[in-house]
Amino acid sequence: MEKKDITRKSVTRKGLRIDEFGADLIAFETVPNKFEAQAFAELLEEGINIPAWFSFNSKDGVNVVSGDSLTECAKIVDSCQKVVAIGINCTPPRFISGLIQTIKKGTAKPILVLLLVGDFTVD
Repeated sequence: MEKKDITRKSVTRKGLRIDEFGADLIAFETVPNKFEAQAFAELLEEGINIPAWFSFNSKDGVNVVSGDSLTECAKIVDSCQKVVAIGINCTPPRFISGLIQTIKKGTAKPILVLLLVGDFTVD
């Protein structure tokens, strides 16, 4: 069984019915790897009628925290019609500009950045 199948099944098993909550937008934040990105994108396509954004984090300024390519992750979620923006969160500020350029290689969708407030200790 692939990792993305395990993720999708565990999310489904937990009864994730976000569309029943009345939210206008879903935020999938700090997605750690391409398997979870794929699983969540597939869940959106399988019948959740709410737009979403995805954000990833990076500790090296190049890849997501798992080591997966940020460009590849952006391309995966870019293919989902319900994704309205892709971005970065929980990442040292010195990496943000470069990571935005990396995301732009995988999508034409709007880019978002969620900055940490307060003491910055992600390094």
